[in-house]
Amino acid sequence: MKRNQTYRSWRPAAQCLIGSLGVALVTFASFRLDNRLTLALPLELLIVALLSFANSPFPSVFVSIVAALSLDYFLMPPIFSLALDKVTDAVALLVFLTSAAVIILLMSQRKRAKESAQQNEAELQQLIDAIPQQVFVFDADWSPLYANQRELEYTGLTPQEAQSKDAVARIFHPDDFKRLVVLRERMRSEGAPFEMEARIRGKDGQYRWFLIRDNPLLDEQGRVLRWYGTRTDIEEGKQAEEALRKAQTLFENFFELSPNAIIVTEGNGRIIRVNAEVEKAFGYARTELEGLPVETLMPERFRAIHPNHRGRYSARPSVRPMGTGLQLYGRRKDGAEFPVDIMLSPVGTADRPIFMSVVRDVSDKKRADEALRLSQQQLRDQEEQTSRDLQQLIDAIPQQVFVFDADWSPLYANQRELEYTGLTPQEAQSKDAVARIFHPDDFKRLVVLRERMRSEGAPFEMEARIRGKDGQYRWFLIRDNPLLDEQGRVLRWYGTRTDIEEGKQAEEALRKAQAELARAVRIMTIGELTASIAHEVNQPISGIVINANTCLRWLKEESPDLEEAREAARRIARDGKRAGDVIARIRALAKKTPPAKERLDMNEAIREIVAVAGDEMRRNSVALRMELAEDLSPVLGDSVQLQQVVLNLVMNGVEAERTVAERPRELIIRTQNDDAGQVRVAVQDTGIGLEPQSLERIFDAFYTTKHDGMGMGLSISRSIVQSHGGRLWWMPNDGPGTTFYFTIPKFQ
Repeated sequence: MKRNQTYRSWRPAAQCLIGSLGVALVTFASFRLDNRLTLALPLELLIVALLSFANSPFPSVFVSIVAALSLDYFLMPPIFSLALDKVTDAVALLVFLTSAAVIILLMSQRKRAKESAQQNEAELQQLIDAIPQQVFVFDADWSPLYANQRELEYTGLTPQEAQSKDAVARIFHPDDFKRLVVLRERMRSEGAPFEMEARIRGKDGQYRWFLIRDNPLLDEQGRVLRWYGTRTDIEEGKQAEEALRKAQTLFENFFELSPNAIIVTEGNGRIIRVNAEVEKAFGYARTELEGLPVETLMPERFRAIHPNHRGRYSARPSVRPMGTGLQLYGRRKDGAEFPVDIMLSPVGTADRPIFMSVVRDVSDKKRADEALRLSQQQLRDQEEQTSRDLQQLIDAIPQQVFVFDADWSPLYANQRELEYTGLTPQEAQSKDAVARIFHPDDFKRLVVLRERMRSEGAPFEMEARIRGKDGQYRWFLIRDNPLLDEQGRVLRWYGTRTDIEEGKQAEEALRKAQAELARAVRIMTIGELTASIAHEVNQPISGIVINANTCLRWLKEESPDLEEAREAARRIARDGKRAGDVIARIRALAKKTPPAKERLDMNEAIREIVAVAGDEMRRNSVALRMELAEDLSPVLGDSVQLQQVVLNLVMNGVEAERTVAERPRELIIRTQNDDAGQVRVAVQDTGIGLEPQSLERIFDAFYTTKHDGMGMGLSISRSIVQSHGGRLWWMPNDGPGTTFYFTIPKFQ
């Protein structure tokens, strides 16, 4: 920057110096010759003219003054003096200065004009590049001359490629290019503007639709000098047209291929359209019916009163069957009557009410009472299906439907959504509409999920509670799918909400039933442990009796030993607490309490349940070995349910080893921290193992390998583990026996 500034400051000085040296050389050469002024004047004017091309007029003015002084001092008498003897010399000097001034003035004006033209050209270029369209220029023969920056950015062509003869052919769709060539050939002869729609390939290789407009620049004789044109992206409009065309085709297919007769009428009851089924059912050609009152298709006895019914329906239209509880009849062209069911639906607007009637011939119901009874349910199903189809005609699909923009601002909610939430269409499109109807806890999850999906542009689904207009929350399954552009950016979010309240209630009922069944199994397991429980309780009770007798004996002495008596009393208290602990553990397993997940030490839970089953293992000569990890993380779970799982696996292991005689009977319980953020528990036995036919069904309900078993233990255990977010499975040992594993998520 400093270097450029120094250059700009010294440049005029250098030009003045060079001009002065030129004047000096010309003056010296002229002084040596006889015809001094004739040579010097034009040469020095030439020097002034050359200096006028400089950026500043100062060097040319300075050199003009130096030249005038040189001419006067060296070449005009008296020599070596600034005085002038002749009037002609003064005139010549004045002419020289005037000519120099004119030259300087003309050159300055030329320079300013050039700079202004350059500035105007730059501003015009910026304006053309800023236009939100692709701009191009062709000569009279359609050879490319210019393309603006937007054209180059979209097509990926360089300025040189954009001016090549085949530039248009390279980027246009082949079919559209053929039409363009024909159209241009005609327009070249006519010299008239034209427009067309065509597909143009971008630098990403994808075609987009553009509206192309070309206008000619004509000379005074009407001949084309240039073609100026623009291209406007209309891809989204084309997609909308295609979607509309498909929707219209879908409607036409639905209307014409419907198995029911469909009649569309205006508010005044005039028929404006019927489908092919109407022609079959009533015997009229559709051209005969169009414009006639709908009463034409009714028996004459109903025609007089029907306009009143129609007027009341028009005042309060809704989707409903016509004449509920009444037998309706249609009248064919030949006068024959037949029983019908009619479903009514408004499909127009307040400005132009239009109504659709779906007519079904129900003659078969009259032919047999039994057939009527069997068909009633089918008829109701078909009527409901017809109602849903009509709703699809109005709102596209039979669900709560909504549309959001890319930033989750509501754009649309269908009638089902409005009816459930009680929101008006304007309220449903407000920014806080979702927050107003979602349960606060579910709305927080929704916000987090939507933020992630907005960046990923991927479909998602979730379950949430939504408040209806009655103020009550119901569970819904929410599915959102994005509409992406060619670059993968989200344009819209289309979603549905499906009511799953009954399913949720059924799940809750199933959960309660499973809990009751699990408790029943626990009671049965406790029943199997009756002998073990009795032994566990009898041991501390026997100790209490022995220590009580000992205490009495020490107190009966002539000199009572109070210290020994106190020690016996302490042992009584200890054995009493021990018996109480055994009873408390049994009571916890048998008690009917709702599941309560909390922070749980799995090692301690295993120790408590092993104490309950300890005598059962001793009676069956099963040695217990516990390898419990000292650094085991706590889990989030229900202690009673998880102890039931451990007890079931322990009792199954003891049962599997009862017939083993040739090797030691051993049961191993292990705990460890799993890498997947879970705690793993393993129960390993040395029993007879599982039979091949049991491998696939071991966890099925009511399947058992025991003679007196119910087959519910492992099935319930797996349900308990899965409800905790874990997994239950088994593996055969390298040696005899089987190992059952289950995992429970760590407490966070």
